[in-house]
Amino acid sequence: MSKISTLIFLINQINKDYKTLSVLHSSEEGEETCLKDKKGLFAPPQESVNAILNYAKSLEVKETEAVGKVEWVLN
Repeated sequence: MSKISTLIFLINQINKDYKTLSVLHSSEEGEETCLKDKKGLFAPPQESVNAILNYAKSLEVKETEAVGKVEWVLN
């Protein structure tokens, strides 16, 4: 029984925090600006995005007859 009550408490707490955040962002700014801010609020750091893109640029996949697909990272 205590697990269910803990879950309900956490859900209520998250909902309350989300509503407070929504009210703060939407006051005086309008909905469009608010949505842009929310996207920036939950965006990954630029360093992470750059690392993923650099990895994607250096990754090469080739099809071989002996073993199928082979992946390697070029330097």
